[in-house]
Amino acid sequence: MARFRQAYIYVDQLLEDAARVKALVFLWLCFSPVLLIIPLTVRSFLHARALGDPAQQAIAHGSVLKTKRARGDEIAQYEFDVNGKWYTSTGAIGRANPYSSADWEAVGKAGPTIDVKYVRSDPSINKPNNELNNSYIGNALIGLLMGGTLSAGWLLMGRAIRRIMISDRLLRTRARTE
Repeated sequence: MARFRQAYIYVDQLLEDAARVKALVFLWLCFSPVLLIIPLTVRSFLHARALGDPAQQAIAHGSVLKTKRARGDEIAQYEFDVNGKWYTSTGAIGRANPYSSADWEAVGKAGPTIDVKYVRSDPSINKPNNELNNSYIGNALIGLLMGGTLSAGWLLMGRAIRRIMISDRLLRTRARTE
């Protein structure tokens, strides 16, 4: 019975500690999904490196299925064939000045075919082969750095919460014994 009472007191202390730092705990839990960014950005970075390596890349001719405009870019859904297997993907095929209708008309005349850069070992890693996509590795690196920074902040915040909870418990325990 004494052990049950001690366990109950310990759990009660933990709940009181959590109530004292509930704002930090709430923020920490809100930032927990940041950890999901890391695998995505690492994968994007590795794909960008593979697409940037001339030894691993190849170019295929594909056909544009449909296009749409988004934030100043012309986005195309395209398909291409590698060794009898068809792949479908989406990517930016042009950028235009959103204030100039002549630029939009030029982008719209891209035609029904497109050159696609892909990784020989995995053609599902691909992008349109144009100047617009040259900063792909830079974008992936920025995402990786941002995800790493947010994750480090998440870990530091968790450590701070733990320290506060431990120091509060020690202070209360000392106050009870005195």
